[in-house]
Amino acid sequence: MPHFRRRILFVAHSPHRGGAEYCLQTTLEHLDRDRFEPIVLFPYEGPMVDAARDLGCEVHVAPMCHWLYFKKSWWYWKNLSSRMVLNIYRLKRLIRILKIDLVYTNTSAIFESGIAANWAGVPHVWHVHEVLQTGNAMDQLLPLSMMKRLIYRWSNRIVFESNSARAIFEDCTRSDKSHVIYNSVRILETQSTRDVNQDRLGIGIVEGDVAIGFVGQFIGRKNPVLLLEAVSQLEQLNNLVCLFAGDGQLRDELQSQIDARSMGHCCRIVPFQEDIALFLNAIDILVLPSRQESFGLVLIEAGQFGKPVVACRSQGPEEIIVDGVTGFLVPQDDAPKLAVAIQKLVRSYS
Repeated sequence: MPHFRRRILFVAHSPHRGGAEYCLQTTLEHLDRDRFEPIVLFPYEGPMVDAARDLGCEVHVAPMCHWLYFKKSWWYWKNLSSRMVLNIYRLKRLIRILKIDLVYTNTSAIFESGIAANWAGVPHVWHVHEVLQTGNAMDQLLPLSMMKRLIYRWSNRIVFESNSARAIFEDCTRSDKSHVIYNSVRILETQSTRDVNQDRLGIGIVEGDVAIGFVGQFIGRKNPVLLLEAVSQLEQLNNLVCLFAGDGQLRDELQSQIDARSMGHCCRIVPFQEDIALFLNAIDILVLPSRQESFGLVLIEAGQFGKPVVACRSQGPEEIIVDGVTGFLVPQDDAPKLAVAIQKLVRSYS
């Protein structure tokens, strides 16, 4: 009897490197290819497109409009009004031409794939990587309560990264379709397989330094400026270095704050780290000062390298960290308490 593989269309909202994109990459890498055939759709070209191709996936590129995390502008509204319906019809046609058995939408930033799957009569899974909570700083096309109901309507299953994110979503929807699946790690190396001294030299950490690290996008939700403010309140900064690894819209502001506080001797921005294992192995303490975090994968990855962590209380980190045991949790936007928690760990290296 012939064996048929199920064809899954994975729809990504962005071809750039980020948490949701890395989760998708990990899924593609470990998908059982004897049972499933992955086909990946991106809105435009970028590094994650190449990563999907390197994994042997069939890749398509087609425009899509964001319903979350978009820049409000005349161009956006013109693009949305003139292209969204056409995008949906193109996606529906692609689903039928490729004989797709299941559509998987990665993040709630895009809705066109969910609509197209429903129009094509194909099952749809929505993987929500966001905390859909009123008050979070994110541009959105519709009120969040309405977007939640549409996600529920256009999904056969909904996947969340944490119980907290699921509970927030379900304040206006039923729970019969949703599941919590924690993100899996993407680093197979451990501290024992790398040379820590070589990795420290690789990012400019000299002998005797205690290194604090931040990894992520420089955006308001990740709140890297809070870490800078906390570091400015620490004692004994002469052997302390704080490294901000990433990029984003707050990069210039972060650098300006470093210069204005005359903290360039201990705080610096380093380029996006393609080899995240090198960075995590090199630092001594990881800090995640996010205001909102659906999961917080970097906390798990830091744990792989035996690094203590400090995070602001938010959805995912509160399910990952046992406060005072596996790390420290501090209130959001509270630089003094963040400084106290970091200081405790810095002293342990003295």
